Amino acid sequence: MSASTNEKQLLANTSNTLKDDIQITMLNKLDVSTKVFNVKDQVHTVEMVLVDEEGNKMLGSIINEHWQNFKNLIELNSTILITKASLAENCAANKFMGNPNKVSFNHETNIVELNDFLGEPYSFTFASFEDINNILFPPFHTVDIIGYITSSEKLTTFLGNGGELTPKVIVHLEDLNRNAINVTFFGDYANQMTDYISNNPDKTNVVIILQFGKFKFWGEKTWASNNYVYSKLFIDEYIQAIISFKQRLIEQTSGLTGSSQKSIGASVNCSVEDDFLIKTKFNNIAEVHMKTVRSVVIPGTIKYVPPTQQWYYLSCSTCPKGVRKSDTKCSNDKCKDKEFSPINRFRILIRVQDPMSIIDLTLLDREAVKILKVSANDLVESIIKGETSEQFPDVLNNLLEKYAFKIDIKKYNVDRQETGFGISKFSDDSKIIDTLENKFNLEQNDLFDSMHVTTGDIISQDVVNYT
Repeated sequence: MSASTNEKQLLANTSNTLKDDIQITMLNKLDVSTKVFNVKDQVHTVEMVLVDEEGNKMLGSIINEHWQNFKNLIELNSTILITKASLAENCAANKFMGNPNKVSFNHETNIVELNDFLGEPYSFTFASFEDINNILFPPFHTVDIIGYITSSEKLTTFLGNGGELTPKVIVHLEDLNRNAINVTFFGDYANQMTDYISNNPDKTNVVIILQFGKFKFWGEKTWASNNYVYSKLFIDEYIQAIISFKQRLIEQTSGLTGSSQKSIGASVNCSVEDDFLIKTKFNNIAEVHMKTVRSVVIPGTIKYVPPTQQWYYLSCSTCPKGVRKSDTKCSNDKCKDKEFSPINRFRILIRVQDPMSIIDLTLLDREAVKILKVSANDLVESIIKGETSEQFPDVLNNLLEKYAFKIDIKKYNVDRQETGFGISKFSDDSKIIDTLENKFNLEQNDLFDSMHVTTGDIISQDVVNYT
């Protein structure tokens, strides 16, 4: 059956704050063509998310007393026409649709199945990772997020509120602007995620959507997670939002190597904390040498960014290979069929210091964007447009903080005995930094203790050496 345009009254028309004098008036006007796409049984009610053809969303609620009348008509992703439902205030703390009201089904409500829903079936409203990281949403607000998996951690379990073992997995996502966010999946969502990775270990560029996710600010970072009731997880599914995102992602990463091209199976790794504190060898700066190819972790403070050193370079937009202004194509064979459009990327020389020594490191575009929250291209454009007269933007001074760095000593460094170590990963987690600094202090204490030399011993040895 199809519904007329008049019958398809929008949920947006019911989003006004309820008042006693209009509540009865609205009772018989709520005729809405909707698509039900999330139904969850609860102890006292069945709740669902309704969306109309314009993408407006509202919570729907049926108490068990009336559920028997509707359960055969309401299915996931079914399209229905609802008449004679009542409008009630949504008193839940988590208002997943941002709508103050909900549709309440009662004994007079009538439901008719339809087949002509013309709206977008999922009605995603994606939040940017930048806005999430900057906490630009009110408390209890839910978000839709889309991103590709850069790495994931191993499945773990913890005791839930009811004392049951609950699975948990952390997935690291990036968006097309290289903003990053950590997403924690709990319960069935964690199993869905790990099952997909286990069954598709060789897949790359895996894009996921978390609909109706929640977020919180913890440990100086913003974390997203699923809600146990309303969230929906789409993993590399054949839907338009994922298809479009993946096409743009492949265009950006087709010339890259390394982490961006890792399969999701190879990207399952230990946590950042384990990587910095257990898996990778700790060094103080004075111990960093060029004898062997390896990765090491060092804690230190960025003390200086040389203002006379160019902090960006011109590169291919598809891969990070440097180009000249006069170039008409990228020399990377993988980019030969791609449109050539040079962009600016970060390549920042930084001077890092710990209590014993100093080292010069190179902060490349991927990690620099994560810290500065702005692209090199945007900064250069602001200089060209005259929005700032500074050739050395003030935002670069935001780098002057304490971090833990994972640096790679490559074959190039060993063969040529040249520094210029690249930073493969950084952490601004105070717990990780404090733990590494404590290691540093313990090693120094052990060094002095092992010498077994007192001040008197030193003086005596000096005297003997001169006689």
